[in-house]
Amino acid sequence: MREMDIPPHIIRWSASFLKGRQAKVRVNSKSSPLMLFHRGVPQGTVLGPLMFIIVMNTLSKRLSQVPLLFHGFFADDLTLAVRHVNRDIINSTLQQGLNVVDEWSTNYFMDINVDKTKYTLFGTTNPHPLSL
Repeated sequence: MREMDIPPHIIRWSASFLKGRQAKVRVNSKSSPLMLFHRGVPQGTVLGPLMFIIVMNTLSKRLSQVPLLFHGFFADDLTLAVRHVNRDIINSTLQQGLNVVDEWSTNYFMDINVDKTKYTLFGTTNPHPLSL
């Protein structure tokens, strides 16, 4: 939030909003013990999505610094893309992007689900020019 020049009083208020969160789960008539949450944004709140966007913006800024790398988000999904004719450059650029994501996820305590991570290479060996 400091990187975005958000005023200090808003940062303090946001920290207070996130501090000391607790919940328990009830299924039928049984309740779990009270659990404390130290990470993440509260789901179902008005500010939760905004805070998630603020955090994800820090990753977006870092990815924007990787030459030739394009990226996009949809909710909590991330797509990295490179457009180039040289496969080595594509792989190198994607690896740089993955390194940024890895470092960022460590710094922000975000887990990456490697089982849901996919790699696809689109291309053609015989390009066909289009005409109208």
